[in-house]
Amino acid sequence: MKLARQSIQPNFLHRHFAACAISDRDILGRRVDIGATCVTVVVDSDTYLNMDQLTKFLFEQPYQVPSHDEPVIWAGCKMNFGNPKENVAFTTPYGGFGTMFSQRSLMLMNQPIYCSEAVVPSEYERTICNKFIQKANFSYPMSATIGEERFFSPGDTVTEVFRKYFQAIKPFCFHSDHLYAYLAIFLSLSRLPVVGDTTRSSWGGKFELNRLHSIMGNEVYHDVGETCSNDGSCGSNAIACHKMSSDDMRRVHRLHSNAATPKKLVTSVTEQLVLPNILFAGVQKSGSTSIAKFLFSAGVCQPRIFNLEPAYYQKEVHFFDRPERYEQGLQFYSRRFEHCTHEKFVMDATPDTFRYPEHVHSTYSSVVDAQTDVVADLKIIVTLREPVARELSWYNHMVSEVSLNSTWIPFQDVVPGSSSPKGFEKYATDLASSLTNSANSTIYNNGYYAHHLSKWFELFPRKNILVLSYDEVKANPTKAMWRIETFLGLQETANSDAPVLKHLNTKDSLSKVSVPSCEAQRTLADIYEAENQKLYDLLESNLGNSFEQRPFPKFTLDNCTLMKD
Repeated sequence: MKLARQSIQPNFLHRHFAACAISDRDILGRRVDIGATCVTVVVDSDTYLNMDQLTKFLFEQPYQVPSHDEPVIWAGCKMNFGNPKENVAFTTPYGGFGTMFSQRSLMLMNQPIYCSEAVVPSEYERTICNKFIQKANFSYPMSATIGEERFFSPGDTVTEVFRKYFQAIKPFCFHSDHLYAYLAIFLSLSRLPVVGDTTRSSWGGKFELNRLHSIMGNEVYHDVGETCSNDGSCGSNAIACHKMSSDDMRRVHRLHSNAATPKKLVTSVTEQLVLPNILFAGVQKSGSTSIAKFLFSAGVCQPRIFNLEPAYYQKEVHFFDRPERYEQGLQFYSRRFEHCTHEKFVMDATPDTFRYPEHVHSTYSSVVDAQTDVVADLKIIVTLREPVARELSWYNHMVSEVSLNSTWIPFQDVVPGSSSPKGFEKYATDLASSLTNSANSTIYNNGYYAHHLSKWFELFPRKNILVLSYDEVKANPTKAMWRIETFLGLQETANSDAPVLKHLNTKDSLSKVSVPSCEAQRTLADIYEAENQKLYDLLESNLGNSFEQRPFPKFTLDNCTLMKD
């Protein structure tokens, strides 16, 4: 296992306690030189340690090290090991989260042991001699140990005993994590917990076997918590984070440089986290691709994609609407925009965000910046399309995706377990039934505009939300461009090279329905009619900026065709 060594030096700790110097002589008065190190940390090279938090934990909590003249071994993360039924169950350090040795533990490891009646033994020597010489007085069977006592000679140190053991046993296999636990528990190189000490594991039950301490209370791998994650993530309260790249470490170091409060992530958006200040929040099939292309062409910074992510993530990150991405947190989202650090405008154009205003508000309000209010500065664009036409466009989009890749079928509304899409009439009937009978239809359907938009109005300043009509975007793109530019404060693009809105992201397939049947159109129109009126009332009672369309134009149904008998 590749190890990187890091020491916490006394001058680094003076602001935490007066001194960490302890006796540098063994019980016979001989000088033992292990340097000025207070705590030695052994950690994998792909592990990030928050040194300020670690120092605070080790030296400011009274039950941790009441006296620095004591042997203590801590683990950045612990895992269960052994068998409780055999009374030899204990915990070991887990992976590369780091193992920390106090100065006294290192001194004892390098202290000669004589097991002589001529010298009054310390408690530590008594324990070692019981194991090495008497081979008795243990609460666990000797069969649970590795037999290193066979190589002990009077005057040896623990280090020397194990050196001889490693040289003699061929082949030798002993994981370093298990070795550290072995030293702490079976050779008493770490003290027992004291009253009030929450670092003791309940695993097993033998108090004597609970000598390995934890830097985050009774933290054991796989327990719920963010301090022991083994997937490259790093929570705001974490001290040790494993499987981190160098970029991850730099990012988290910047994040932790401003100490985090329990509920607020104290950081600087402008210097450390880059978040979009423009969200095109919806809705699907209402011009998001055209508007995004226009804005990106005008100089707005767009997301970048990572390995194995689809190309369309360069437009839409799908952070707020997809649980598997949202659960990875603020830093995961911010990394998609790190290259936009010096850009004035940064945008995520994920139309599915429309149904998740709470996720957006929770994410942005978790950031506290000394210079700016990121919630107040966020600009949100929403384009609304007549909902039946939007459903037809979405249907055609799904059918096209399935025709391109029949093995990838996420669209169960269109292809219920087969490679043949159902017709739009059947789709409309099934959707209407679902919207009528499902208790969650309001929450999950994009066409219930008033329900979702009212949430946005509650959580964000109305002046920061631009509501556009898709009909205008399509019929009068110059006017729509002016509204967007005015809303964002973009320089007017009146020159001949200016980007223009174009009708993009249209899907063609042999099954494409250009004009719906009047029956299918009416089926959905009846469902959405009342919802549309709620939208008109909502917008009338929550007026936006003066450059927004007022009143908002009412939707009109497109042409339809009568079905033949």
